[in-house]
Amino acid sequence: MAFALPAFITVPVAVVADETTVTRAELTTYRTTIVTWDAGVRAQLLFLNPIHGFVLPLPAAPAVNLDQDERILYLATLRQYVGGLYPIYATAYVAAANALIGAAAPPPPPPPPATVPRPPKTQLPNQFHGKSPALARHFIQQCVNYIAIAPFPDPETEIRWALQLLDGDAAPWRDAQLAKYTLAAVPADLLDWDLFVNLFNA
Repeated sequence: MAFALPAFITVPVAVVADETTVTRAELTTYRTTIVTWDAGVRAQLLFLNPIHGFVLPLPAAPAVNLDQDERILYLATLRQYVGGLYPIYATAYVAAANALIGAAAPPPPPPPPATVPRPPKTQLPNQFHGKSPALARHFIQQCVNYIAIAPFPDPETEIRWALQLLDGDAAPWRDAQLAKYTLAAVPADLLDWDLFVNLFNA
């Protein structure tokens, strides 16, 4: 019986009305989404890459008495957790897909965790809600900075990650681009970062 890859699990996105006044309820809902996502991702990693080396613990549920600054910091911590695990999962998934179709040999096993250099910690870019060209430019600059500090395995993963950070008015455009990955011939501007930036700016 032929082996088939399970469906790819997209990164969870926080639904926050205003990040400067994020509520505990929004944090709890986002964390619950992450818990479900985390369970699915780790189940797939058991056979995609069981020695992935990701050891960052999932943040505990937010305390009842968090003040506003602490809630904003907690939101960043949740995003940092997702931003750490997602590239590992995406890399393992792409490698397994390539091995199945014979497009590339499976990657060599990673070195022991103790010898893997850890990228410096950095905050995820703010979500882009499609509000203005100035915010769009700022969003892309944040993405470029994050990718420079914590590189992704390939441009397609960079683009998929950036698309997951679009929300609000930008959500329909995001969904339309993600749907194109199901096409037999994926458009070039969803496989090359510079072309994607041109598409995004347009």
